[in-house]
Amino acid sequence: MTPKVLILLVSCMVVASCTTFRLVPQADEDTSIRYNRGNQIANALKDRVGVSVSTDVVGNLIYFHIIVKNFREQNLYVDDTSAQLAEEGLFDPLSDRIKVYRADEYYQKRHGEIVAGQVLMALSAVMSTANAGRSTSHTTVYYGRNRYYRGYGTYSNTTYTYDSARAAMEREVAFANVRDYVNGTNGELEYLQNTLFYPSDVDPGSEYNGIIISEFGKTDDSKMTLSLVLGNVPFRFTFEKQKLQYSGN
Repeated sequence: MTPKVLILLVSCMVVASCTTFRLVPQADEDTSIRYNRGNQIANALKDRVGVSVSTDVVGNLIYFHIIVKNFREQNLYVDDTSAQLAEEGLFDPLSDRIKVYRADEYYQKRHGEIVAGQVLMALSAVMSTANAGRSTSHTTVYYGRNRYYRGYGTYSNTTYTYDSARAAMEREVAFANVRDYVNGTNGELEYLQNTLFYPSDVDPGSEYNGIIISEFGKTDDSKMTLSLVLGNVPFRFTFEKQKLQYSGN
């Protein structure tokens, strides 16, 4: 599986506008920028360790896609424990550090959220199908004076019916929704296991890739600096957070 995150594209069905964000890498004396199918990728090479970083903004999270290339003649150990992200507002000289999730930390977080969601989905399906196939009708009859009876009043009748075919169909629809949800969320967990930036040894001449996930930050338009230490080599990548606004037709 490629290290690019699977993003659900949601259409903005509003007349006003739809706002999204992107992080644009900034070139400096240690970092060059190259384009790959329209994506801007930051690249740096120090002490025979090459690093490439691209980004995706997904909701209130930032996905940093990291590729590490080992040009050394010995193994290179890499992990995400050194990753730090600072945000500097364009009009505020102070920088705030942003939450960066470690691979195990983010996986456990999503695992707990997904398991809770699966349990709630299953309970909802059970409750929604408790009366599957059943229907109830109420009939009220008004009676009055006639040749045999001189009173007035009403009486009601309730009829219960059960349609086994409809019940089976309603249950199948409900639990098919549960299966789809479980399969989809389990797929997300498998994706995270395969792509998060877990600790790893990189063989000489080989490369390693993974994603580091952080919170979005406090401001919409700012500069951000991602700091990493890989193989005892420090790297710094600067990004500019840009707002993209699309007007509705």
